[in-house]
Amino acid sequence: MTMPLASRILARTCVAALLLGSGGLVTATAAQAADASPDLGRYQRVQPRVDYTVYGPMTSFGLPRTSFQVNSCGNGRSDYITAEYGQQTTVTTPWLTLQESPGSDGCTDGPDGVGPAATFTANGARAQVLGSCAGGKSTCAHSTQALVKKQGYTIVTLPGSAARPTKTHIEVYSQAMTLAQIKAFVRGLVPAA
Repeated sequence: MTMPLASRILARTCVAALLLGSGGLVTATAAQAADASPDLGRYQRVQPRVDYTVYGPMTSFGLPRTSFQVNSCGNGRSDYITAEYGQQTTVTTPWLTLQESPGSDGCTDGPDGVGPAATFTANGARAQVLGSCAGGKSTCAHSTQALVKKQGYTIVTLPGSAARPTKTHIEVYSQAMTLAQIKAFVRGLVPAA
């Protein structure tokens, strides 16, 4: 049984408030944790145009959505979505970019100069967080939480729905965001329709 959108929003808001109360997200407030919940409209409007499940964020930690684009994936594949939250003005300014595309691999190439830092589970799927490589190297065997905060890249393939069984490849680019915030953002992605 699928929960109605309003119930999913309320459930995610309560979970975010519990996390905040336990100190899990030190830099966010309860209002910020639920800030994106009423604004899934653009994600919902894209859903009929694509063959995969579109996910929308339940939080953006108070960062305003600064862009929302739907671009061609090419080769007959469904379009992909790019939504940006905040602006990448300085290296210490919090910023998130969410990309969604069909299948288990993205329409765009991920960044160079990142290495694995952590894994976690989101919506039953394994997510991998990568962070900048020390010394600006083009590749590295691992990264750290401090380097993830400097520049992070998270990938996960979320399940499709009954109406749209094609899986959704999610990429989250982040800057000046803690590992806890990145996890909360990815775990807070819900089907938009």
